Amino acid sequence: MSDDRSSARVRRATDDDIPALVAHRVALRTEAHPRRDDEVRAFRDATTEAYRELTATGELIAWVAERDGAVIGSVAAFIRRTLPNMDGPALEARVQSMYIVPERRRGGTGTALLQALLAEMRARRVRRVYLRPSVSGRRFYPGFGFAASDEMELYVATDGGPAHV
Repeated sequence: MSDDRSSARVRRATDDDIPALVAHRVALRTEAHPRRDDEVRAFRDATTEAYRELTATGELIAWVAERDGAVIGSVAAFIRRTLPNMDGPALEARVQSMYIVPERRRGGTGTALLQALLAEMRARRVRRVYLRPSVSGRRFYPGFGFAASDEMELYVATDGGPAHV
């Protein structure tokens, strides 16, 4: 019996997809770190507002994967201009919220979404694409050329520990 789970259609997200993008970001964060309902509602509301604002300015672009009329996966990239390098102006992109609904994972949807995102980054001449992978993503992203970096970080607006939501 053949498995045709990878037959999802990938397309650029529109404003109409913001609820699905938000739902995926919330699911991504709460699957790993369950939170109280009031915290989840506040996070959902803040994420919805940010997605609307950032997609309107073009700072955030996203893709969705659809199958049988439902959004089964999504990925977004936050694009920012950086100070020029010796080569000239530079853009960077941070991959945000790569998420595939659990019953559709390991079927090629994540690959299709990331390929669409990376093609756009190349077309925009983005110099650097970076992300913070989940545990499972640590095995997924190297196949696309991602490598661990030597950056360090400091959380200054929290108690010093990583903010999970």
